[in-house]
Formats: sequence, structure tokens, C-alpha cells
Amino acid sequence: MILTKTYRIWITAGKWLLAIIGFAFIYKQVFLNSEYELLRSNFLNYYTLSNILYFFIPAVLLVAVNWGVESYKWKYIIKPLENIHMLQALKGVLAGVATGFFTPNRVGEFGGRILYLNHADKISSSISTIAGSFAQLIATVMFGCFAMAAYNIDLHLTNYYITALLFFVAIILISCLLLLYYNFSKLADLFSLRLYLPRFYDKFSHLKNANAVYLSKIMWLSIFRYFTFCIQYILLLYFFQVNISIEHAFVCVSLIYLLHTAIPTVAIIEAGVRGAGALAVIGPYTHQPTEILLAAYTLWIINIILPSLLGLFLIARINIKN
Repeated sequence: MILTKTYRIWITAGKWLLAIIGFAFIYKQVFLNSEYELLRSNFLNYYTLSNILYFFIPAVLLVAVNWGVESYKWKYIIKPLENIHMLQALKGVLAGVATGFFTPNRVGEFGGRILYLNHADKISSSISTIAGSFAQLIATVMFGCFAMAAYNIDLHLTNYYITALLFFVAIILISCLLLLYYNFSKLADLFSLRLYLPRFYDKFSHLKNANAVYLSKIMWLSIFRYFTFCIQYILLLYFFQVNISIEHAFVCVSLIYLLHTAIPTVAIIEAGVRGAGALAVIGPYTHQPTEILLAAYTLWIINIILPSLLGLFLIARINIKN
């Protein structure tokens, strides 16, 4: 559908309104809170050449790896619907980070991504995007559950039988999630029964081609991305000189990401939640609350805030044709 002049005016106004509101929220959340003051007043205390070279710069460079992998994954996911180039996929992902900024656990990311699709059906594309998000969820839950068991054993939080029960429940949960994921194509068959929402059957029909090879590649990309932002977090912990071993750091970071997934938050209040979660999980290993908060807040800025700003800029400039 070609947009009329009136609709174009409304869409342009909406894009700029979203961008202005987004920039205002980000400014408020970044510069007008205690975490920013904490970072501003303490950052230079950790500014040494070796710290910057070995920890901070690699963590920042991994931002490009993180969102680059996510862009390639999304490009691969929607290839059956529309073949887009990598730059277009990257712009869509960044726009999605911006739109997801205002929704719980960033579930609204697909809204920004579909702005960069020219021919693919928007509903079908959103459904495919959800499949990619589900793969990322499975990676987070899988490693997070194992981390929870290791954390529990290491700190002797419960007895052997409770730990064994938790581990068993985690295995069942992960198995169910994988079973559901690898039967994603069955959704098309479900709608083919024409029992529920039959008019949306065509929107799911492309899922019939989602075979095990296709889904496995998405899963491996999700796992690779998971390890990328785990490494980022650990690098920042070491940049701020948090005294924790690499093994304990990985367990704690995996558990923190699991908590973030389990607790619905919006990015505009996420900094506080991230800080509280990090303190609760890492605190038993080292009494360094300032350093732990600095690592969590810095990761939030480089992984979410900076891409969101770029995404808002892209949304304001995009030319929506249909």
C-alpha cells in the first residue's frame, strides 16, 4: 500500500516524536541518576593503560560483535521472506533496540526491525523475529540454569537433595524449551486446522520450511552472542578491579542474565535493576559494591544506551514507503 501525503506527514511526525521522547528519556536515565554520578566520579580511578588496553577497549569492541552477530542472525531468519543486505539488517536491529527501549524485556524490538523491510509481510516477519528471540531465550535459560546449580553448590545455599531437585527441574525446563523450539514449524500446522484465527494461517505458513538445520544455525548464533556479552561483562568486572575468579565471574554473569530474563523490566529503569541484581549475585564473593555497580552500569551504557541512540537517529531518518 502506497502511503498518501497525509499519512506520510503523520508518520514523519510520529517518528520525530518518538526520537525526541527517546532522547529525553535516555538523557534523564543516563545523566540524572546516582549511577552516572558514581561512574563520573570513580571512572578515572581505574583509568590505567593496561586496564584500558586489556579490558575496556575489548569490551567496547565486542559491542560491534554483539550487534553484528544479532544482525546476521536476523538477516538469516527473515531470508525466506525477504533477502536483505547486512547493512539493512544492522539498521533494522538498531532501530529495534530503540523501540524495545520502552517495552518490558525489550519485546518491542521487532517493531523497529520491520521498518527496514520493503516487501516481506510485517506480521510474518514479526513471527520469524520472535523465533530468533526464543532461541536467545533458550541460550540464556540453559546456561543460567547450570550457573544457578553451580552457584548453589559453591555457596552451599541448600542441601544436596534440593540442589539435585533444582538441577532435575532445570533439565526438564531446558528440554521442553528445546522441544518447543525445534517444533516451531508445527505452528503452521496448528493454524492449518482452521480452528483458531484462520485468517492468520498465511502469516504462519512460511514456518513449514523451518527445518532442524535452519533452526540449529539460529541457535548456535544465539549461543555465540550469549558468550559475547558474557565476556563483555567479565571484562568490565576486571576493568573495575572486582576481585573474583574467572570461573565464579562466568557463573555469576550467567545467573545475572537469567534474573534479567525472569524479571520483566523496561530499559528506562533497567540500570537500577541490573545494579541490584549484580550486587545480590556477586556480593557473596567480594564486598566491592561500588565496583560491581560501575561494571553493571557501564555495560548498560555501551550495550543498550549507545545502540538505542543510534537507533533513534535511524528511525527519525528512515523513509517509510509502504
